Amino acid sequence: MSGSKQTTFTLVCAAVLSAALPGMAGYASARMEAYDQTKRELARLRAQLDETTDQTVPAPRTPANPHDPAVAGYLRSVPEAGGRGSCGSALWPGR
Repeated sequence: MSGSKQTTFTLVCAAVLSAALPGMAGYASARMEAYDQTKRELARLRAQLDETTDQTVPAPRTPANPHDPAVAGYLRSVPEAGGRGSCGSALWPGR
């Protein structure tokens, strides 16, 4: 009786391993392929980013009306906080 139980156990283990091992190998292979594909895509995107940053960047535009109080503080220097040349005095001249 014990010989047949051992044989059955051995056959069940062989059947489970014959199904599980190729499945795990396929899973690991697919994960490694996805990793390699991600590395290739990252390298392509980095090259594309380097290519776009090598192009010249246009200069920033100046506001259309430098005397507009909304943008006058942008163009003036700020000598001290709350002073006459600060952004606050440009936006609210009566302060």
